[in-house]
Amino acid sequence: MLRLLEADTVSNSQFSGKDTHQLYLKNLTSQPKDWIWRDKTVNYTLNSQRYRSPEWNNCDWNNSILIFGCSMVYGVGVDDFDTLGYRLSQRLNNPVINLGQGGTGISFIWANSIILHEHNINPKAIIYVWPDRSRQTEFLSEHTTSSHGSWNIQDSWMMPLAVHDTHNYHWTRYTIRSMRQLWKCPVIEASWYLNMTEVSQCLKLPFNDLARDLAHPGPKTLDTCANIISDKIIQK
Repeated sequence: MLRLLEADTVSNSQFSGKDTHQLYLKNLTSQPKDWIWRDKTVNYTLNSQRYRSPEWNNCDWNNSILIFGCSMVYGVGVDDFDTLGYRLSQRLNNPVINLGQGGTGISFIWANSIILHEHNINPKAIIYVWPDRSRQTEFLSEHTTSSHGSWNIQDSWMMPLAVHDTHNYHWTRYTIRSMRQLWKCPVIEASWYLNMTEVSQCLKLPFNDLARDLAHPGPKTLDTCANIISDKIIQK
């Protein structure tokens, strides 16, 4: 049975990660009356491994496009129908499996790529939306992890590694090169993070509006990014 890594993000059908109920109530008192999220519903439909995708045994892996990333791909603060993966599936008329997980870094994506490759997954295309290269994944067991980044780095035993940017640059560069070798299909790379565009020369994604948590990309941004990425896939 296919089992991917577990991130440590707390999620349910209404709130996920930094998009908490407490923050939403706070923002209701501080945002203007016409705030888009005041009455707009956000639904998180999760599978049994807490990914925003169908159950793995219901996925047509070899006829799908896989999209990897962090909370921005997962879609923190936006509805299922506003996620980058869903918008891409509509543009390409092809299933897109959302493998994004909040707070995760390159090594989390690398490990999941290895797992899928070992299960002989051969998708129609791969989309890597790279997180910040300073993020570190702590492997707690074969499948469980803890994510370390700017939100907890001062309390993290991984702080020396996270701030060692020369190491992060070269480790990321080699890791990305190894992931490209796994796939026979087209591989598209993109990122919202400037420190990743200089590593992989990937597509630089815009950031134009905000999700409900006022920190992640909103629906307009994700729609624009879906256009950028889908155009690149069609060119391939």
